[in-house]
Amino acid sequence: MKRRVTRAERAEIVRLYMSGIASLAVAERMNLSKSCVLGILKAEGVVLRPQGTKRASVSWASRTGEDSWVSRFVEDIRRRALKLNWGSAFGLRMSAERAPAGQPARTATFYPSTAKETRADTRRTSGRTATEATACSTDRSQMDIGESLVGAYMRQVPRCHTVAFNTHLPRQGELDVVGVATGPQGAEVWLAEVAIHLDGLNYGGGTNAQTVNKVAEKVAAARTYAAQVYRDITPTVELWSPVVPAGLVAALVSVEVDLIVNGDFTARVNELAGLASQHTTLTGDDAYRFLQLLTHLRGDRPQFGT
Repeated sequence: MKRRVTRAERAEIVRLYMSGIASLAVAERMNLSKSCVLGILKAEGVVLRPQGTKRASVSWASRTGEDSWVSRFVEDIRRRALKLNWGSAFGLRMSAERAPAGQPARTATFYPSTAKETRADTRRTSGRTATEATACSTDRSQMDIGESLVGAYMRQVPRCHTVAFNTHLPRQGELDVVGVATGPQGAEVWLAEVAIHLDGLNYGGGTNAQTVNKVAEKVAAARTYAAQVYRDITPTVELWSPVVPAGLVAALVSVEVDLIVNGDFTARVNELAGLASQHTTLTGDDAYRFLQLLTHLRGDRPQFGT
């Protein structure tokens, strides 16, 4: 009977294999069968090495380098998941689709598990960790469409090679989207709070002042997290929300955050839709795929109201 494999174990299997360890050795270390390890690697989108080689020439790890920011980011998440349970809700998935021209061929995406899975990761039964994740499961939990949209923008526009969703913070809930990109000037980090409140941005049904205080708390928590994880890097912290009353926009100026709201939000959606219209390649982002669908329709285009 197959034993259940946690998301942290799946991430560890990917890390070991991408570091050059043979699949059989990985299987022995993780106390799994070789076929199960190979199945997990394929499900995570890892390019398998030919037999007898130590590193895949087109693999994500070899393209970015073992000591790259991507590898260190993965290692940081793995360590926190195992040691502090901060990241126990993370599942690592490598996108296996070929990227559009000019993009990295492999990108890392962290998807959150359900609350039930998170609780199960820390529940002990007969000396073993109980988890809802099966040995070769590829199911992804439901993704918030707004977060998917922001993640797609980070991947397509600033070319983030790593995008993480729902990073759990010790005191202030979670960080909706994190994007990491490397370029000639070094690494850049984006942290985004995403609030798709279609009736107007409002936290807890309170006043504008209460919403401003809540946003300020979230921004402060995000900056504290960034200072601990991305040392020596000043992150870009953003608030994405499609509908924000003018009075609240004015009040939010006091918070140290880039406002991607109202017309700016729409402009970025249009920018992303323009990119989506140029190709049909799968990227792993649900919101981006929907934009590809909308921009490749034939016949009468859908009407979005007057």
